[in-house]
Amino acid sequence: MEKLRKHGVLQACPLCREALPAGSEKLNEDAIRMYVTLKRKVESGKASWHTLTDSQQSLMSEVVAMFTDAANQGYADAQYSLGYIYHDGEGVSKDPEKSALWTWNAAEQGHADAQYNLGIKYGEGDGVSKDPEEGARWTLKAAEQGHADAQHNLACAYAEGIGVTQDLQESALWTRKAAEQGRADAQFDLGLMYRDGVGVTQDLQESALWTRKAAEQGDTDAQRFLLELAPDVSKEALSSTSSHQCACCGRGRENKSETQVLLSVQDGVLLWRKVSTKTLERWAQTELHPRKG
Repeated sequence: MEKLRKHGVLQACPLCREALPAGSEKLNEDAIRMYVTLKRKVESGKASWHTLTDSQQSLMSEVVAMFTDAANQGYADAQYSLGYIYHDGEGVSKDPEKSALWTWNAAEQGHADAQYNLGIKYGEGDGVSKDPEEGARWTLKAAEQGHADAQHNLACAYAEGIGVTQDLQESALWTRKAAEQGRADAQFDLGLMYRDGVGVTQDLQESALWTRKAAEQGDTDAQRFLLELAPDVSKEALSSTSSHQCACCGRGRENKSETQVLLSVQDGVLLWRKVSTKTLERWAQTELHPRKG
């Protein structure tokens, strides 16, 4: 059927004129649309996966049937969706083995999210025999595709020697990859690595820079740690250059004459103060941490 569609035959078989069944992509799209509608009701409290009404259960059964049809045609996104649904028991009975099977099918086709999930399943023995080495292998596949969560998990695996030979340099490498994609926990971990020289050359300036990135995302551990670092690093590492946005074109421009400097953390909120570049230079020269007031 897919070959017919590739040749532009979309509605009916050119021989018998019977209507062609929906293709895997269309089945997947329709299933997602119906699934999202029901999921929003669950998230808003208007429905529950465990106590669906008859009409809601009928809808979810149709969703599963459509995903299954598309998955049986080899559609990786549908296979991944089934793995997710059977893992969480959304409108179906939880089935770890079936979840693992569909996740594996999608992972085999290069689906990064499925590879990441399969890595977790092998690591925990969820629906499959526990196998840390197999878990690390699938996690690596996802990480190499740029999956930030997989990169962070792989970094932890190398740090602890779980499923792989312990390698702190590899751990630091994958931690940086995840941190560069904005994962706050990876940014904080990288800050700690630079502080202690674990897998990297010790560098308190670099430690502060990565810790600040995590702190600005609301990581409270990073916020507290940043203040501990303050006396030992340059003010530039702890500062955040202010910028202004043009009301006409929306383009930003840095304010070269002033910088925001971290003063303290109160109730999980970073407190900054705008200071002039000259003041910042004076603080750096005297190595005195600025005090509020």
